[in-house]
Amino acid sequence: MTVKDATKKAGAAKETLDTKKRQADAAQQKYQLARDQAEAAKQFQQTKDLEYLRGRNNATDKILAARDRANQAAGSVEQRKMELGQARDAVKKIIEQIEKAGGKQ
Repeated sequence: MTVKDATKKAGAAKETLDTKKRQADAAQQKYQLARDQAEAAKQFQQTKDLEYLRGRNNATDKILAARDRANQAAGSVEQRKMELGQARDAVKKIIEQIEKAGGKQ
């Protein structure tokens, strides 16, 4: 083998090495891009999950608020019934007193 042949082989080997390095760099970039995309997808999913939970919590809050209003309304109805019963009893007592007073004359 001559120096010229050895130099050619060395040049070809260097080109092959450079090509392999470029391919390795490209593969590394593809890998990094895939990792970045996976991380972005993960963050997107977490954001969607949080939005879902927030929406669900918001709906739950609205349901609980409606239930509280219904309970308050029911309490108001019960309060009014009790007041009506007391007023009815008071009217009965007044009528009884009037009847007693009318009978004493």
